[in-house]
Order: sequence, then C-alpha cells, then structure tokens
Amino acid sequence: MATTDKLMWIPWIKPEDAQGKVAEMYDKVQQARGSAEVPATALVFSLRPAAGLVKDEFRNVIVDDNTLGAERTEMVNLAVSGLNACSFCASAHAGSMIRQGAPAEEAVALYRDWRSVPHDPPDQAMLEYAEKLTFAPWSMTEADIEGLRQAGFSEEQIVDIVLVAAYRNFINRVHIALGLSPEQMRARLGGVLDEILAETEIKRAR
Repeated sequence: MATTDKLMWIPWIKPEDAQGKVAEMYDKVQQARGSAEVPATALVFSLRPAAGLVKDEFRNVIVDDNTLGAERTEMVNLAVSGLNACSFCASAHAGSMIRQGAPAEEAVALYRDWRSVPHDPPDQAMLEYAEKLTFAPWSMTEADIEGLRQAGFSEEQIVDIVLVAAYRNFINRVHIALGLSPEQMRARLGGVLDEILAETEIKRAR
C-alpha cells in the first residue's frame, strides 16, 4: 500500500508494506548498508523497484568503486549537485565529506560555489570538466579529455570522472523532479542541512 507525506511528491511504499520486488529492493539496500533503515533513495523508487535495483547496483559501481578515491568522488558529487541545486544529494554527500574529516564549512561551500574553495590544479581541471559536462554537454571535444590527461589523470580516471559527473546529473534530476526531501537527514546534519536548504532557495530563485 502506497503512502504520501512530505518525504516526496509521489506515493511510496513503506518498508512494512513492501512485497515482491519492492521488498527485494529494500532488503538488498539494507544488507548493503548494514542497517535496518530503508533510505529515501530506495523509497523514491518503490513504484519502479526493478529500476531501483538496477540503479543501486550501477550507483555502487560508479560512486563507491572507482579510481578517483572517496575525496575526489565527493567533490564531484557536491559540485555537480550545487550546479543543479539538488538539496537532497548535496545533503547526503556533504554528510559523507564531513564523516571523511572535511570541515562542514568546506562541504557547504562546495555546494554553494565549488570555485570558492581552493583546489590544486588536477582537482580544478576535474571540476571544470564536470561543470562543462553538466551545463554544455554538446560542446565537449577531444580537447577536454586531453586537458584531463595534461592535469595528470589516467585514462581510467578520466572515464570515472565522466561516469561520476554523468550519474550525479541523472540522479539529481530524479530527486529534484520527484521532490525528494532531505529532512530525513536532519538528525545527523543539523545546521549543515539548514545552510544547504538556504543555499538551495537562493540558487532556485536566480
């Protein structure tokens, strides 16, 4: 039985009501996270559990198992989420950065404007590439790939930069379009969530 509340703009199926593919999706996510909680990223796919199962497997390969490392991956996640004004993804990945030891101010700043945070030349090139892929994918040329090579990235890392940036653009749009709320994360983010929500209002008003 589907329910509605402020979590998102569409009906979703509660874990206690899940059956079939929905229950399978929820169980797989719980096992992968080692938690009894079913995250909103799974709940939002409860009306299309087959897509949710595939998405989660794809996401784990792209985001969690790449050649960039956790720090660079989160930089791309937050920068792209900021370009798209996706408060849900920004909140989730700001939390990840903070757990990795980054200052909360840096995580929020990456969301607000990634260029406001000092970066070494390779990371600057990586984020410039991700920004161009986000805003003007039709304008990409071989020279953009060569720029990443000149910045010191391997061929595998270049592919992973493309995949992480492209995946983040995809899932930003899913979460924004379905109205997924980051309020579920308030208990562990506190004031950081308030800052991200405030920045999101500013971004979307432009």
